[in-house]
Amino acid sequence: MIEVTVADGMSEDAALKAAIDTVSIAANAHSVGILITPLGKNKFVVRAHPQVPTGLVRRRLQ
Repeated sequence: MIEVTVADGMSEDAALKAAIDTVSIAANAHSVGILITPLGKNKFVVRAHPQVPTGLVRRRLQ
């Protein structure tokens, strides 16, 4: 699990992609997908999650 805070001037997509790339190692090892959960303005949790099919990334809406 990685908590991401997007700083001013930083691309949200780039920050989340970097987190997804890191979490994907664990997700692939455990045959699960990745879930992105917003925590508030510019804050997210990116984690491997068993309810997301292997190879997929899902983003929860607030």
